[in-house]
Amino acid sequence: MRPRWPESGRRCAVLAALPAFVLVADDAFAQSSGAPHELPPVEVSGGETPHHKKPSTTRRPVGPAAARRPVVAQPVPAPGTDATSVASGAKSAPSMASEFTISGEALNARTFTRPGEALEAVPGLIVTQHSGEGKANQYFLRGYNLDHGTDLAITVDDVPVNMRTHAHGQGYADLNWLIPETISAMDVRKGPYFAEEGDFASVGSIHIDLIDRTEKGLAQVTVGSFGYRRLLGMDSAKVGDGSLLVAGEISTYNGPWVNPDDVKKLNGLLRYSQGTATDGVSVTGMAYANTWNSTDQVPQRAITSGFLDRFGSEDPSDGGDTNRFALSGRVAQSDDLGSWKANAFVVKSQLDLFNNFTYFLNDSVLGDQFRQHDDRLMAGANISRTLNGSFAGLPMQTTFGMQ
Repeated sequence: MRPRWPESGRRCAVLAALPAFVLVADDAFAQSSGAPHELPPVEVSGGETPHHKKPSTTRRPVGPAAARRPVVAQPVPAPGTDATSVASGAKSAPSMASEFTISGEALNARTFTRPGEALEAVPGLIVTQHSGEGKANQYFLRGYNLDHGTDLAITVDDVPVNMRTHAHGQGYADLNWLIPETISAMDVRKGPYFAEEGDFASVGSIHIDLIDRTEKGLAQVTVGSFGYRRLLGMDSAKVGDGSLLVAGEISTYNGPWVNPDDVKKLNGLLRYSQGTATDGVSVTGMAYANTWNSTDQVPQRAITSGFLDRFGSEDPSDGGDTNRFALSGRVAQSDDLGSWKANAFVVKSQLDLFNNFTYFLNDSVLGDQFRQHDDRLMAGANISRTLNGSFAGLPMQTTFGMQ
């Protein structure tokens, strides 16, 4: 265990870093300081629509991944998966701009460096990272700063990700344990509040489904800058009347910092599934462990004076350790009247986060670093019944259940 500064009794608020935006104006909008500028006449015609050159908007990328590919919001199954598998469910066509489904294939066609950035396939959602690579992302949607998930409900395979009364903040939603290649589809709802989504969904909700099987095995090694290394393995086999999926991931990363992040992440998934989404069953086990250093904010005067490099750290012992172990099961069945489904889960998670926002302001000898510790066992279950019917000649579904 690396050395830590002693814990002080006070807590400090987390500073959220908003991504920078740069607006580049078109030459056509520039004004000269000479004679008054005469506006061109407006011409209206029924022909083809004129193409106006618009000012370009450039968003500074987070991390090395600057390239972004277009979002494909359509129910296309991920490679090697069945669109009506137990994981993904029967996907309907997108209904509106604020409620739609994105396939796992479309998600993994995008360029991103962190698992949480897969959520940026949702238009208007920004996912950032601070305080190292093991802490939960910060989310921004429709102009709202959602901190670490206070108003964005996230589930993976019907298991809630947001944590209540968390040591670092209400709704803490850490997705660093997610393996993007195992995503089958992502169902999105962006405001307003839906009662069925719970109290974390006041701005939106995201439901991530996992694949049940792969068409062929996958072994992948990725090497990048700043000490980025990733080893991924995934395969499935037929067991009885179902499929057994195994996936594992090992990764390290240092980042551009003077004090390396020294990320060491280990991830594993084991899943057995049988049948389909409407008539089937699945059992999933997950294990995750991560340890990292973090370079937090530093005083501007320390950089301008040359005391610290721009990527330097005033407290190299900041960082964290976390782990998560989860076991969940799902079952669904359909009949002439409709369908019913149920799921249950148990999650054991732990986090030790070390932050130092004021350094030596209050304790000039030992420093002001403090520790946030969260250790919990979370369990839950859901069951619902859906009845098919009609109202005023239109098809209707009525769902009731308990949680």
